Amino acid sequence: KTEEINFLCFARLVKALGETRGMHPREAPFTLQRISEDLLREILRCFPIAESYISHIERGTLIENVSNYTGLGASQNLRDLARPIRNARQLLEKIRADERGRRP
Repeated sequence: KTEEINFLCFARLVKALGETRGMHPREAPFTLQRISEDLLREILRCFPIAESYISHIERGTLIENVSNYTGLGASQNLRDLARPIRNARQLLEKIRADERGRRP
């Protein structure tokens, strides 16, 4: 026997599921703060910054510089962007592509 559900009950169910969606995120936030120092340095190398500076700055300054140059917040969840960035490889690819697009 097939169970049937009327449209109003179905709409309520979909609405309830949508409201609980944010309570149990499937992925942990991906932020600049969670990126390794090596990758933060690699990102900064995409910009006109002296290697001697990049190789000697501390983690907090690395994050701040990457944030300033990319326009991304240090604690911003990059998975929530209009075009989500889910991992370090995607972030580096995006930054490299953006920089190629800015060069004459």
